Amino acid sequence: MRFPAPILLALLALSCGQRAQKSYTGHPAVELVQEELTDSHVRFKVNSLNCDAVYAACRRDGTVPSAEEIPSEGIQAGATVSFEHLLPSTDYTAYAVGRRGSDEWGEVTRVRFRTEASFPELLPWEEARKGAPSFSDLTLVSSAQHRPDPPRWTEERFRSHVTWTDAENREDWLFEAFLCIEVFDAKRGLSYSIGNSHPSATKDSWIDLLDYWLAPGGALSTLDETIAQATGRIGLPPAPRYVVLTMPDPVLFERFSDKNSSTAYWGELDGVKLDFAKVEDQIAACTWYCNEARRRFQALAPRYLELAGFYILSEELPYAGGDPADGYNAQYKRWETIIPALSAHLHKCREGLYWIPYHLAPGYKKWKEWGIDMAFMQPNYYWDYHNDQASHPFVRTTDAMRTYGMGMETEFEYSLVTAVMKQPGMMGPDGSGRMIYTLDDVPGLKDQFREYMTRFKDGGFYGKVPLAIYTGTDAMHQLATSAEPDDIALYREFCSFICGSPLRRD
Repeated sequence: MRFPAPILLALLALSCGQRAQKSYTGHPAVELVQEELTDSHVRFKVNSLNCDAVYAACRRDGTVPSAEEIPSEGIQAGATVSFEHLLPSTDYTAYAVGRRGSDEWGEVTRVRFRTEASFPELLPWEEARKGAPSFSDLTLVSSAQHRPDPPRWTEERFRSHVTWTDAENREDWLFEAFLCIEVFDAKRGLSYSIGNSHPSATKDSWIDLLDYWLAPGGALSTLDETIAQATGRIGLPPAPRYVVLTMPDPVLFERFSDKNSSTAYWGELDGVKLDFAKVEDQIAACTWYCNEARRRFQALAPRYLELAGFYILSEELPYAGGDPADGYNAQYKRWETIIPALSAHLHKCREGLYWIPYHLAPGYKKWKEWGIDMAFMQPNYYWDYHNDQASHPFVRTTDAMRTYGMGMETEFEYSLVTAVMKQPGMMGPDGSGRMIYTLDDVPGLKDQFREYMTRFKDGGFYGKVPLAIYTGTDAMHQLATSAEPDDIALYREFCSFICGSPLRRD
């Protein structure tokens, strides 16, 4: 594709850096001739006339830069100019302008193009399925790096999520899917998510997150071995045990709270330093992470686990053009561009994209439109205990679930575990992090949690939509291993609720 400047038709022999003959007094002019186009890359031959320098830039939003803007946002061109990290199947426009002397600019030349579709190589488990997996239940397992003393994921801890034993001493499979989640790189003091005051995680931090879960002998190796041990007692699980990996937020700024901080802090891909001021670079980082995770999962070769896809870590997705009340810093988050692009890539890989927004969080109405495969609403009701006027009315949760086809997250923490709260001086947090719950609150908190199961059934959701299960850092294991009768009773009641769902493939 070409868009010649008229003056070039007669004088293409002249190039950048060659001054015009004295008898010619025309303005600087540039022609771009497309030479190569892929799903993420384009290269143009540059023909120019009367130019001391040529500058080029690429945009996908359709806005036209001025001649003076192109050098500041683009690159200086030579005989050719290339643009990398583009989105597949996406319309772009390349712009170029020539300059003579210090201040004489030519007209802006433009070339419209569309990148090719991307068809990534499918890995064995992806080839065997038709699309993104679904499941009836998803338990959150945290590496707890935000804590000063994070517990290791041992086989004993995983066992409380893998199987359960009823009152007749019969053991059965428990959760179908495991969400590997973390928000903080404790080694570097960096954040994987937008929403706090810590500096943003770098590429090295993202690699450490993959190492924690996917290195040989790491947490997922331990989970796979825990399942293997259970197969020796109760046979094979009736369906794959799925893994969902957290996708760190590609935070625009090195410190999101400081809009003057660097946008080029993350690291390099293929020898090119990424700059998150360009949404294409944010998407490139996410795509690299997902592909690296897929590669590592294949190398790990677990016997009983299958990668289902990736989890959006941000619990809110404000977007440009949305409700102003929901749009806090939306222009700096760009979710309306990043999420659909990431979804498109994952769906070509037959991997899924999953999300758990907080109660009525910005963006929850958009989850299907943006290509998210499963979304679970957080009621946040558990932490309303002691509130005379609940800040998270359950009816608003169930109304949103029904209207937008969402699953639900059940929620509890160690504050309802009698065995834990009996420890001297032990306190539990409310929704604001205030340590207010005591041993006297445990019966009420157990009832508060039971209401999740009641509302889910009474609302007609049981067996029709999936569940996500939040249990803090270790509360599921603490319930399962407690010697307190009321703890064991709640654990078995909840496990029976999970496993009794008609949505299960048992």
